[in-house]
Amino acid sequence: RRVARAAGLPPILITTMPKSASESIWNRLAEGLGLGQSHVSIGLFPDCALVPHRVGLFASGGVIAKEHIRPTEHNLRVLRTHGIARIVVHLRDPRQATLSWAHFVRDDIARRPLAPIWRRIVPPPRVLQRGLEATIDWCLEHYLPLLMGFIEGWVAMAHDPRADLAVRCLTFEQFRLAP
Repeated sequence: RRVARAAGLPPILITTMPKSASESIWNRLAEGLGLGQSHVSIGLFPDCALVPHRVGLFASGGVIAKEHIRPTEHNLRVLRTHGIARIVVHLRDPRQATLSWAHFVRDDIARRPLAPIWRRIVPPPRVLQRGLEATIDWCLEHYLPLLMGFIEGWVAMAHDPRADLAVRCLTFEQFRLAP
């Protein structure tokens, strides 16, 4: 990070929908640009909140952060306070992201001892025990609306002429065509 900051590389903040290739993008950009990697929020999607102190350190440059933050009043205020005027929002077709999430929940998160902390976005055990179809149905009912809210919030920000944050929306499909 020191080398990247000394070279004048700015901070890059990417907020993403879960299950949109965000880890791959974050890692590739960090490696390709020689940036350090960090997280500047706490919480779990869709309730991630920026941590002001971390954003202050991030703002000095040389680092890329990948988060799942929404454009809440708190998050926007923290960005403004620390002079962050641009953000990349990475999106994916929410139907694809929901299906990917259902598989991820079944194959990964549901097997973790701390899975209950994800209760808002992970089906309860009784649903998971009924198989993938029941898991997908639960995710369509409970998880898909959260993704839609994420998209709607950021797209509204991107088109708001009064916004003091430049929002650049990119998609999973664009990434797949030109990684």
